[in-house]
Amino acid sequence: MHKGWLFWLLTAPLAASPFDSPDVHYQESRQYYQVTAGSWPALLAAVRSRPDKGNHAWAQTAWQVKYQLAFMSRPGECRIAAVKARVKVTFTLPRWQNIGQQSTALQNRWHGFHAHLIEHEYQHRRHVVAMVKTLRQQLLALPAGSDCQSLKARFVVLRDQSMATRARQDQALDERDKLWQQAEMARHQDR
Repeated sequence: MHKGWLFWLLTAPLAASPFDSPDVHYQESRQYYQVTAGSWPALLAAVRSRPDKGNHAWAQTAWQVKYQLAFMSRPGECRIAAVKARVKVTFTLPRWQNIGQQSTALQNRWHGFHAHLIEHEYQHRRHVVAMVKTLRQQLLALPAGSDCQSLKARFVVLRDQSMATRARQDQALDERDKLWQQAEMARHQDR
């Protein structure tokens, strides 16, 4: 990979908001943990033993969503008038400190590996975005209720269902990706 291209990847602005509504405030950031290695096996071992995490995740997507409901009510009737959301997504990825001291072949292998990690984490992000969009649509489509408390209770049920759906999607993604991880671990023993 061309060094100028790599520089752009590391310094490129993060994605624009995936929401087309002014009622959704979206914030995305990246943080890195540093790894140092001189071979592919050492690099995988460093990524696998991510500092301070106690797990074997090579990268991570953390997210937080806060919802705010606005109601229109009159005696005997309540309707959800607006659904605002604050969505925060943080990616944690490895950064190879001494990459410039390594062979071109090893650097290229790292770039492919790192691109896969980024795509995997962005798929987790897409699950969160879909969850928020779907929940907002469901809430705004709810018919009026007899009181606002019943609508708040319906929000909790729909929110919990949407979070369970997203969790299943994330788990399926991680299960599929375990095959890739196992292949990477096996490949490093061959080289």
